[in-house]
Amino acid sequence: MLLNFIRILMMFRRCRCFQTIDRVFVQQFICLCVITFCVILPIICFHLRHSLYYLLWEKNVTRGRNQMRMENNKRIEDATAFLKKVSDARSQLDGHQNVSHADIGITIITVSRNRHRLDNYEPKYLTQVVAKFMKAIEETPDLKHKYQLFLCDVDPIPDSYSEIKPLAKLLPVFQRFGSDLDNPVVWQTMTISDRLEKEKRDYVFCGRKTLNANVSSIFLVEDDALPHDDLLPVLDRVISNVFDKSINNGGHYKKNVTYIKFYHPERLLGYLSLEPERIPELLCLSCILSLIMLLCYQRYRPVTASYTHIIWLCFFIYSCVLFIFIGRQNLLELRRVSSQLYQVTPAPACCTPAILYPRDGMEEVLRYLSSVKCKEKFGKDYALEEFRTTHKKTGLMVQPNLFTHIGMYSSLRNEVLDPFIV
Repeated sequence: MLLNFIRILMMFRRCRCFQTIDRVFVQQFICLCVITFCVILPIICFHLRHSLYYLLWEKNVTRGRNQMRMENNKRIEDATAFLKKVSDARSQLDGHQNVSHADIGITIITVSRNRHRLDNYEPKYLTQVVAKFMKAIEETPDLKHKYQLFLCDVDPIPDSYSEIKPLAKLLPVFQRFGSDLDNPVVWQTMTISDRLEKEKRDYVFCGRKTLNANVSSIFLVEDDALPHDDLLPVLDRVISNVFDKSINNGGHYKKNVTYIKFYHPERLLGYLSLEPERIPELLCLSCILSLIMLLCYQRYRPVTASYTHIIWLCFFIYSCVLFIFIGRQNLLELRRVSSQLYQVTPAPACCTPAILYPRDGMEEVLRYLSSVKCKEKFGKDYALEEFRTTHKKTGLMVQPNLFTHIGMYSSLRNEVLDPFIV
């Protein structure tokens, strides 16, 4: 790969545009490229996920799973300690749950993971997510909206779902199945189409129950989506900027924005995609960096005006390649410096780990999902996209991601996933 890159540089050197400028700049530019892409970036980006250099790293699946498990164990330890403090504090108040009117209902859709069919590990994703949400609601100051956390148990064998039982003492629970309604064998023999349809019906059930809690917005979150520390400040700002504006403009936002996604698989967030905002974003960033480089070079070594546009073009190409090699996902992390820097863009079709709905949007989505049947290659996420395009609705997405997908154990496919695509 590096040899091919050097060959490309030598080809550029023989191009007419290079031959029209002095040899000093050509030599300096080639040295810059070699040092950047063959020395500095490999050192920095070799283990930086989603960079092009990361693809060169030999990925050991077993080692990756062990690393995820170590990180998971640490989170379980922290979550358990926090929930114990909350439980002790509640016990002093006679175990009273403070369920009052809220603006936003956050419902965690949950099902048991790994019933010791794959191995003996207890991932306890729900425990981690509940603790993170409760801690965020408790510790985030100056929120404009009031939040209420709910659990939605859609496990087909609810009596054996032991992880949710201590959490049910802390939070309200929506229970889909009764203890005598389901045979454990049924879930094992269901086809992938049947499981996708059940997953859609679970989603409809949880959405409807949250609607009945009389909230103005519904935030449906899957139990293996761990919220980021910045979630509530960004969520609060997005709700104010998008949904609350409907009060002042005749309901325009509330009518057209049907949902806002807060997670999309990171491997799909790169520049090389079909999303309309990605390439213009790359070009704008490259223009800015190339202009800065040109100004610095002019200060260091002034050149005549006739060469300026060629030098800028060289720096522009360099900048484009630089950003692609680093990876858009890694550049997005710089936006976490402030909640004001998070980006709101059109939402892609895939995935539903964390989606916010206004009340009217949720009602429309639930009616539509209830009218269609999911099957293989047509899950609830694609049904949601079909609804959006058919009814000319708007779906938005907040970037960078405000959730981390920690679910290595898939409840849908009953398998341990590859840690490098989780």
